[in-house]
Formats: sequence, C-alpha cells, structure tokens
Amino acid sequence: MKNSFPIALCSVITALSIVLMLITAVLPVVAYSCVMLTGLCTALIVEEIDGRYAMCVFAAVSILSAILIPDKESVILYIVFFGYYPVLKEFLLKKCKTVFSWIIKMLAFNAACTVSYITSIYVLAVPRDSFMIGDMYLPWVILIMANILFVIYDYTLDVMKKLYRIKFKKYIQNMKR
Repeated sequence: MKNSFPIALCSVITALSIVLMLITAVLPVVAYSCVMLTGLCTALIVEEIDGRYAMCVFAAVSILSAILIPDKESVILYIVFFGYYPVLKEFLLKKCKTVFSWIIKMLAFNAACTVSYITSIYVLAVPRDSFMIGDMYLPWVILIMANILFVIYDYTLDVMKKLYRIKFKKYIQNMKR
C-alpha cells in the first residue's frame, strides 16, 4: 500500500498537468501562466515524494504534451524549462550556496530562453518579424523582461511551497495512511 501512493499521486499530477497544458490551446491568453502552473505541479511531487518521481512526471507530461497539445510553443516552454525547474531548484537548495545557485538558475533560464527562441524560429517557423515593433528587433528586450519574470516566478514558487506546507500538506499526509 505504501508503494501505491507515489504512483497514484504522480498519475493524478500528470493528468492535471496535461489538463493545464490543454488550456493553453483553448485560451492562448493564459498560455504562459498555465505552463508555469504546470511547473508548480512538478514542485508538488518534489515536495511530497522526491525529485526522481518528479522527473518521471516531467517526462510523461513532456511526451504526452508533444503528442496531444496543439500549442507547441507552450510545450517547448514546458520541456526546456518549467517542467524540470522545480527539481533543479530543490537540488540547488540542498547542494549550493545562494549566489552560486542563482548563477546556475539564471544560466539555465537564459539557455532555455535561447533554445525556445531558436526552436520557435527554425522548427516552428515563427517569422522573425513577429519579434519586431517597427524597425526595432526585440529579442533582447523580451529576454530582459523574461529574466525579471523568472525572478518573480522563483519567488512565487517559494511562496506557493510555504502555502502548501501550511494549508494543504496535512490533507496529502492523511491520504498516505
């Protein structure tokens, strides 16, 4: 019975993550928010079980999203960063000093942004003109704004984990029994 709880929780979280990813296709306005919320689902697995199970959820959601979700840009964002970031964050909290962990986080995020941009241009065939306003080419401006949003997301992830521990963890603990 003890082995069934992690599998059941991972299955439910995987299903919830797929539903959140499907919302990106129905409501494109909330696409980035839903991808970030899907990352919070992975953080729940890290909190309740461990990073190995969270990586399995990440792999399952990545594969299912690539097959089922029509909004491929959201799928790319999930795969290149938001899906595995809670696991990376937890690992860095345990292993690294604060400054070094922030350097790694920022490098990982900027690498993910670069991969996402290149994939959008060369694989998804997003025209380069979509990154322009008038004569101004905006990827650098977008990258700076994305870095600011990333810092906010990282802080929000910490706040959501604290909220989970205070308000909801007891309910999950009761399910384990």
